[in-house]
Amino acid sequence: MVSMQKIKELITSIQSSIVASVKLDKALHFLAGVIICGLLSISNTFLAIVATTLIAYGKEFVDDKITVGSFDHLDAIATISGGLFVTIIVLCV
Repeated sequence: MVSMQKIKELITSIQSSIVASVKLDKALHFLAGVIICGLLSISNTFLAIVATTLIAYGKEFVDDKITVGSFDHLDAIATISGGLFVTIIVLCV
């Protein structure tokens, strides 16, 4: 028979892996926003953040309608946050 301790350890392990993957996913979205906005900021900072926002929500729309994923506002916000990070740096320098 499986003990309660083993069940708790299994649940804790699953929770840890889910938390780690969510953190990595959001970090990758942030990095994507940095790259997109960074490249587009060369020509126009305002259009770069607008384009980053449209790309972020467009990607989530594709995930929801075309691929197996689902629409996740937090993913889009993480991407836009990366773009805002670049925008603040560009405007302050």
